[in-house]
Amino acid sequence: MSILRISLFGHIHLKHDDWPTDITLPRITQGLLGYLLLTPARLYPRELLMDLFWPDYPPHKARSCMSTALWRLRQSLEPTGTPKGTYLLTTANGEVGFNWDSEFWLDVVTFQKAVKLLLQKSAQILDHSDIETLESQLNLCQGDLLEGVYADWALRERERLRQLYLDGAEHLMRVYKYQQRYKQSITYGQLILTHDPLRESIHRELMRIYFEADQPAMAVRQYHRCRETLARELKIAPMAETQNLYTKIITSTHGSVESPTPTDFEQAMGQLLFVLQECQRAQEKLQQAMALVQQYVNQQPTDL
Repeated sequence: MSILRISLFGHIHLKHDDWPTDITLPRITQGLLGYLLLTPARLYPRELLMDLFWPDYPPHKARSCMSTALWRLRQSLEPTGTPKGTYLLTTANGEVGFNWDSEFWLDVVTFQKAVKLLLQKSAQILDHSDIETLESQLNLCQGDLLEGVYADWALRERERLRQLYLDGAEHLMRVYKYQQRYKQSITYGQLILTHDPLRESIHRELMRIYFEADQPAMAVRQYHRCRETLARELKIAPMAETQNLYTKIITSTHGSVESPTPTDFEQAMGQLLFVLQECQRAQEKLQQAMALVQQYVNQQPTDL
């Protein structure tokens, strides 16, 4: 039997082995399916879903919107030839849920299960197969969870899975450090800082990795990057532990290593990176504002 494949990282996409193309759902239908898939396996009263997705609508209009969304969702999940109830369950008393006994693959379920399992293994005992699995699971995250959905429940799940992703990347960083595969370890450390540049513990670990890899100048440069980031974003200095590590690195090299004087190119690249980060933050805020405006417009009565 063919399998329904559902991706929640990025925008929701549905693909079935028997379908010629992927199915993309309307925004409100994406939110509804996402909620059914991210919350515990159960059936939900329609009234609860109506209050969650159409809280400001009159009851009759909310019910109408709910029925339309369910119809669209069933058309996508269960096209012609697929028995009703294969993937979407509805009961006589108005409950709605996903059929967890169906044949399906969900990226979030696969990701969570594998990463949580591998995080329980120490860096010293992860074998080649474990590492490949962890890397492949991190590669599933080709975007934020449910991009474009800004409801509170979605934001909470997005942040939870983002932290799990970063924990997995940190685990790989430490695995590769243990194996003295410093290039790969540094790659994952820098990846983490791309998502969370204020994570001082990662700056500190990268300093150690660079030093172990006989790159003390890069370790010093990482310290200065940490210091500058904390000063710019939080107006604070690095922790004593970070400063002590910096002093140890300088001392062990007899003071012969100091951060290289930045070239004009390096300064320009640093400024460019800062501007790009600010543009990304502004774009995210703009998307959130546009989503709120669209939500407000959708809530306005149409029968004037």
